[in-house]
Amino acid sequence: SLMGIGAGADKSGGDCQLRTYELALACTGEYAQFHGGTKPLVLAEYNVAMTRVNGIYEREVGVTMQMVPNTDELIFLDAATDPYSNNNGGAMLQQNQTTCDNIIGNNNYDIGHVFSTGGGGIANLYAVCNGNFKARGVTGLGSPIGDPFYVDYVAHEMGHQFGGNHTQNNNCNRNGPTAMEPGSASTIMGYAGICPPNVQNNSDDYFHAISLDEIQTFIQGGANGCPDHTATGNTAPVVTIASSSYNVPVSTPIMLTAEGTDPDGDPLTYNWDEMDNEVATMPPVSTNTGGPAFRSLTPTPSPTRYLPNINAIINGTTPTWEVLPSVTRTMNWRCTVRDNAPGAGCTGNADLTLNFSATAGPFLVTQPN
Repeated sequence: SLMGIGAGADKSGGDCQLRTYELALACTGEYAQFHGGTKPLVLAEYNVAMTRVNGIYEREVGVTMQMVPNTDELIFLDAATDPYSNNNGGAMLQQNQTTCDNIIGNNNYDIGHVFSTGGGGIANLYAVCNGNFKARGVTGLGSPIGDPFYVDYVAHEMGHQFGGNHTQNNNCNRNGPTAMEPGSASTIMGYAGICPPNVQNNSDDYFHAISLDEIQTFIQGGANGCPDHTATGNTAPVVTIASSSYNVPVSTPIMLTAEGTDPDGDPLTYNWDEMDNEVATMPPVSTNTGGPAFRSLTPTPSPTRYLPNINAIINGTTPTWEVLPSVTRTMNWRCTVRDNAPGAGCTGNADLTLNFSATAGPFLVTQPN
């Protein structure tokens, strides 16, 4: 039988303020030519890109980025004369810091970034509000347009600037403390599609719980001094889990559920993220004694997650990225509840532990099938 111990404690994921950061957004001549070769056309594409990125950041962490008034001066149309090495992301880090400081002025922006068509993505951690590093962010892709650029690259690299580390457990630029997603991960701060074995080809447009924790900590700490703060009147949702710890038989499907309430009546969505970071065989195997065994799933209005998904349970199959343990181990989980408030969302969360025991189970449904 399941045994619960205590109640899962609710925590607010942020202070529910809207933080507005001044963004110095530059581009290489190659990027400008891709988007039509004129400043109005590039500015129009900037607006498309940042509308998408800001929509994510506003919902997830209550952050928006506002382009500085003289952004057009950072748009370079000629690849032969611009100050950037389009295909060398590492070189562009300091090139962009120098360019933004010279043209915009170091005191006149909070975060700087440069778009290119080569060189991939690279950025300094904790760069926002940091005078010597705040423009050290680069995003380059051969086709710099659409969600594969805006979500997988721009939101990801800016996520580093806002204090977010990689979340993939695979050994490609792995960051041990935050390696909480199996394979190459599927959320913004992972390496979806580019670090086999891959969960999927592109990132989903939200942050894993560990990324929310990192970014919210930074914007309330080191990156709290430079943005404009706007009181939203929004209140964080409250999350309740019946118990903080359950004892579970191995290889036995289980249902995780929480209860969320919101003082403002906002439309809540839920997701359950596994919070285990040990190095583990990927794709996960049932004999792993640590590390993530379950992928992150997009937030939904349902407070319940089945391990594995309900279709797999019914059909008696084992999904590649949702694997129940067949050995004694502990799994840590966090339920994040988003209120999806327009303009500046807020989150609440609660944690629970699953203690899988090889001395019991599996409990299986054999009839009817």
